[in-house]
Amino acid sequence: MRPVLYLDILLVLNFIIDYVLLCTTKAIADTSTKKWRILLASALASLCSLIILAPVLPLWVQFLYKSVTAGLILLVAFPYQGMRQYLKQLFWFLLLSVALAGAVLFFMFSFSLSGV
Repeated sequence: MRPVLYLDILLVLNFIIDYVLLCTTKAIADTSTKKWRILLASALASLCSLIILAPVLPLWVQFLYKSVTAGLILLVAFPYQGMRQYLKQLFWFLLLSVALAGAVLFFMFSFSLSGV
């Protein structure tokens, strides 16, 4: 049986998850921004998730793509307030993303959700 991917579900779920990640990053990094910027950055992040439709890419290309898109997403979400604040935002955004991914993997393996 071939796997099925629903683009609308992919885009909406990624939008919601990135919105939560960006709002949490905003709170932890003590950054001020407008809501429309976080919404726009969430939409950009959601569109960036379409990379999964591309053929398998070399590991270095995947890393470069994810690094550049994370940086762009943060520049859209938060006004630039200097390198120190930007790196703080980047640190928290990446840490929260990795923590969420770890929690999802833990849940999948703990409850044998292999088809997800």
